[in-house]
Amino acid sequence: MQAVLQGTDLKFANSCTQLREYVAFNSSNFLRPTAIGKIPNQDLHGLAPVDFIIVTTQALLLQAQRLADFHRAKNNLKYVIATTDQVFNEFSSGVPDPSAIRDLVKMFYDRSASSSSNRPKYLLLSWRCFL
Repeated sequence: MQAVLQGTDLKFANSCTQLREYVAFNSSNFLRPTAIGKIPNQDLHGLAPVDFIIVTTQALLLQAQRLADFHRAKNNLKYVIATTDQVFNEFSSGVPDPSAIRDLVKMFYDRSASSSSNRPKYLLLSWRCFL
């Protein structure tokens, strides 16, 4: 839109044939992105249907793997283990938001809408809390 800046006023002309909204901003106040670190490749959206979903922290990953292997051997369960960092990176742009975990589980549920036998049966949320 063509506009003229006169002091602190920005003036422009436009037809009033319909209701419009305008936004004015100063480009010198934009936030600048900063690199925090590298994120490894992952593809939680590309996973096949599973019976058992485990969401855990990096610190408990080895124990989660042991538990999943046990249930695969004893109960023939197909499983996926995802760290909270992976889930947050893929479902909430890296923001630690619990709804990202919900979205992960819902993704598996929605994909199996045609067959209830492909739906996840178990969900384990495993965190290590320090008081």
